Amino acid sequence: MVMKKGLVIDIGNTRSKAAVFEDGKMLSTVLVFFPSQPESLIDLIELYKPSHSIVVSVSNLPDTLVTFLNQHSQLFILTQTATFPFTSEYATPQTLGMDRAAGVSGAMQLFAQQHCLVIDAGTCVTFDFVTKEGIYMGGAISPGLNMRLKAMHTFTQKLPDVAFEFPKNHIGNSTTTSMLSGAYFGLLGEINETISRYEDQFGIIQVVLCGGDAVLFDKRTKKSIFASPDLVLHGLFKILQLNAT
Repeated sequence: MVMKKGLVIDIGNTRSKAAVFEDGKMLSTVLVFFPSQPESLIDLIELYKPSHSIVVSVSNLPDTLVTFLNQHSQLFILTQTATFPFTSEYATPQTLGMDRAAGVSGAMQLFAQQHCLVIDAGTCVTFDFVTKEGIYMGGAISPGLNMRLKAMHTFTQKLPDVAFEFPKNHIGNSTTTSMLSGAYFGLLGEINETISRYEDQFGIIQVVLCGGDAVLFDKRTKKSIFASPDLVLHGLFKILQLNAT
């Protein structure tokens, strides 16, 4: 079966997204859904009739979702054994998160033959670097905003359990606002410093930002960056093209 249209699904820690692609272009709007309720995908499938589907997940896939997708398409579950559009120098490829691999693949689609630093700001913040020659070198994993706040509460006796909201000032005037300032501006500083380190080593690089918290940082970094909320979905379709049979 020749793949014409593909359903791509990204299952994250906090939300899951699906879309249909054809020839590298997104045909549908992005659908946010619950993996435990795969029937919510049926309208998307009946409208576009994708021949293949691909799933990447940071956790175990529900059996009901796998069964549902197998009934309506030729399913490819992304693992480390897949063919990717890059070669890898990662020392432990068997431990590489497939969401990270999909993000890098998406960046290569958008910015071919350019050094790319992909920053995925979600539950964790991941930094992944691929050279203009298509060599994935690795990167870094860091706690996300809510994880930083939760850690301060969990590992101390008196700091409160604070839900993230954007700090009004970098000078906190209460314990809560001080924690918000530390979490946000600390991570913003980390992002700026990481970008500078890669620029010092590689010169001109393209920074691509994605993830649920990307909107909190895309206009506030010192360097110009490209925000792509659906980067992982674009990368998944490229990987599906390389692996569909």
